[in-house]
Amino acid sequence: MKYSFFVCCFFLFLFFPIPADAKKSTFNNKAWTKIPTIVIVGSDQDPRFQAALEAIEFWNSTFSEIGSPFHLGTVTRSTQENSYDDYVSKLSKHVLEGKTKPRMPKDLKTLPEDLIIVFSDAEIISFASRHPLEGKVIVGIRNHLSYPLTLPNVKRNLLAHELGHAIGLGHNSDPSKLMCGRPAPCRPDARQSDEAKFFPLTDQEKLQILKMYPSGWKDN
Repeated sequence: MKYSFFVCCFFLFLFFPIPADAKKSTFNNKAWTKIPTIVIVGSDQDPRFQAALEAIEFWNSTFSEIGSPFHLGTVTRSTQENSYDDYVSKLSKHVLEGKTKPRMPKDLKTLPEDLIIVFSDAEIISFASRHPLEGKVIVGIRNHLSYPLTLPNVKRNLLAHELGHAIGLGHNSDPSKLMCGRPAPCRPDARQSDEAKFFPLTDQEKLQILKMYPSGWKDN
């Protein structure tokens, strides 16, 4: 979820402030203020589709286990045939390198869902990017036909890692944990396993989730 230049993206991820005159905020600092609905832009025959569903279930099980009422909401699949490779490539470079942030395509902006997972055919650096003005998070996932997504168990963990960013977590430096990433020397190929499994969160991350989404959290 040719690896020498594949980098988990969120080290330079920026949370932009929401204008004071916004009628209703979808985010509170790093946390959602509502249950985010999800749309997957890509074929349901794509192996990343099942990996995404598994990653969503992983997070929802985690929220339940730690006593948080927050969860990721309903999942739909977009039937749009448009290619977003150019857009997600530019957005990936924006997240990683601080390049100019590209304008969100109108047909993505008008999707009713809050969290948009885009399967790219390009060899991008996978990322999660918050867009407060639109009230959305874009998760871009690189081509699954190239290394390291061809390795067993990597796709589900890559999806879960990027969704972790989408809910508000950053990186840690423990290579045995799900959210390990730069500047630590962590790479997605370390998540390969003949056993289908998710790498765990740290205890500190679980506490951070409960701080963002406590037991009394309510959907606005």
